[in-house]
Amino acid sequence: MTNLAARFFFVLLLTIPMHGISRDWVVSPSGHDEAEGTEKAPLRTAQAALDRAQPGDVCKLHAGTYRESIEFKSSGTADHPVRLMAVPGESVIFDGTEAVKARWEKHQGSIYKTTAPKGIEQLFVGRKMMMEARWPNADLDQV
Repeated sequence: MTNLAARFFFVLLLTIPMHGISRDWVVSPSGHDEAEGTEKAPLRTAQAALDRAQPGDVCKLHAGTYRESIEFKSSGTADHPVRLMAVPGESVIFDGTEAVKARWEKHQGSIYKTTAPKGIEQLFVGRKMMMEARWPNADLDQV
């Protein structure tokens, strides 16, 4: 390699971004957080993808409901942000609620009952908030 060619090669190397190669982290409700985060071996939670993401990476979520709260431990840089997005054409829902995995019994009429875990502040069936049984009865606008 001639001296001029070596200088040109060195200058060319200096123009290559030093942030590294970005990658996609794939997430699916059917995945596992110990997986590689690829299309063939997706992660289960958006948080697992965000925990692994480096500046410029994209966390791509497949369709489904993700029952988790997430935290960006690193948002990347101004030029190379960490991005979180749904796979194009797929619908993603973040739902901060937890499913009640208790056994429900019919009490009477349209009333059902169960023993709820401590700390429940609201109860939803589907996307509709339910009123908890209490005495004296009150409508939501009276609480």
